Amino acid sequence: MNELKGSEGGCLCGAVRYRLEENPMYIQACHCTDCQTVSGSAFVVNLWIEKANVARLGDPPVSFMNTAGSGKGHEIFHCEKCGTDVFSKYHASPGADLMVRAGTLDDTSGVEPMAHIFTRSKQNWVQIPDDKPDFKGFYRVRDLWSAQSAERLTRLIKQTSGR
Repeated sequence: MNELKGSEGGCLCGAVRYRLEENPMYIQACHCTDCQTVSGSAFVVNLWIEKANVARLGDPPVSFMNTAGSGKGHEIFHCEKCGTDVFSKYHASPGADLMVRAGTLDDTSGVEPMAHIFTRSKQNWVQIPDDKPDFKGFYRVRDLWSAQSAERLTRLIKQTSGR
């Protein structure tokens, strides 16, 4: 697992800043066309983490709502001043979680995707490492995540739903 607890990051101008209070539950590279468009790149690397484990150190980001491939909302949070996308929230996920854009960390050297998703729309020149799972769409969390990370997600969903 990528050791990122205590890592800090933020937007290009430095107004939006954050610190990871825990390691991400999972790290994945998303190759969907929305991620390609919003990032201006071939894919986005997301750190899937509980919202409560992302401490705000600077200005709050602003957001806009998009519709994800699931048909549910995909809220993208960015700096109001420089426009850097810092987080996103897929509303298909029932918990109070965030996807932190790995490229916004001050030090990205400890980040390595654990899986690649939506590779049906990946760029032809992108090579997925042989030792990393890749999926044409999404995957079943329980098939890939560690027991500890899956328990964190289960706990988060129960807290959010009030059960």
